Amino acid sequence: MAIKKGSQRADKKCTPLVDSAERRRSAEMLLGARSGSKPRSRDVADRILHELELHQIELEMQNSELNKARDDMGAMLEKYTDLFEFAPVSYFTLDREGTICSVNLTGASLLGTERSRLNGRRFEHFVEASDRSAFATFLENVFASSTKETCELVLLKEGNFQLFVQIAATSAESGRECRVTLFDITDRKRAVASLRKEAAIEALLKMGEAAEMLRKAGVAALDGLNSTPKPDGPVSSAFSSFKATNKISQRESEVLQLLVEGNCTKEVASHLNISDKTVESHRINLMKKLEITSMVNLVKFAIREGITSHLV
Repeated sequence: MAIKKGSQRADKKCTPLVDSAERRRSAEMLLGARSGSKPRSRDVADRILHELELHQIELEMQNSELNKARDDMGAMLEKYTDLFEFAPVSYFTLDREGTICSVNLTGASLLGTERSRLNGRRFEHFVEASDRSAFATFLENVFASSTKETCELVLLKEGNFQLFVQIAATSAESGRECRVTLFDITDRKRAVASLRKEAAIEALLKMGEAAEMLRKAGVAALDGLNSTPKPDGPVSSAFSSFKATNKISQRESEVLQLLVEGNCTKEVASHLNISDKTVESHRINLMKKLEITSMVNLVKFAIREGITSHLV
């Protein structure tokens, strides 16, 4: 809209109206040309007639100027009407209540509604319910500020089809209306959502690969345990001695044995009929008592100490 105002000012400078003094001189020249060299008397009647003739010529010139200005304004109006109607951007004019005062063809097409059905309707009716409070705040900010305000909204086209838009608006000089532009960013939003989904899937796949590697490591550890000669003497006595030395409770020993077998937290909790949180608490206490910082090291420790042989 700022470009439109600047263009109007430029057009006005190109076709300035003739001032009264210049028009008077031109009228005298035209009157002299019409009357030729015919002498005029100096009585009052002739002077009045002379002034009337000059005034008539001035009026004719002024009428010609006004006609030209009207034609220029008509051409300018047609030009900017075409720019408004067929612009690739959606233009709206809203009043303080958010009622649509005018809309171009692109805006009507964006909402999927005939323009004749848009004028006089509240714009918020096209805003998704979850975004209406944000739109109301945005409209208040537009009329409270002299600068451009922007926000992103979700609109609903005919058929409840979601449309993501970026909206920008500035208040008119009168303060009674604001001029709004809408940019369709639906494709951009969907592209971003698709990229995020792909990134999430990739992260899950990597987590799955890591879990599979850990599972294989646990299986390999158990295979190595099965091929390791069993210690002499009763295993249960050796395990009981280990528990007493490290001050491990019976429940903690059960959790330890199930964990080094390769069971996950949920499986241990299900086997012992306790909660996941309790299993995690026992695991943390065990690792503190044994001064171990990871599950891999815990498995290695169990194999080295022959703890898992209790399960074989």
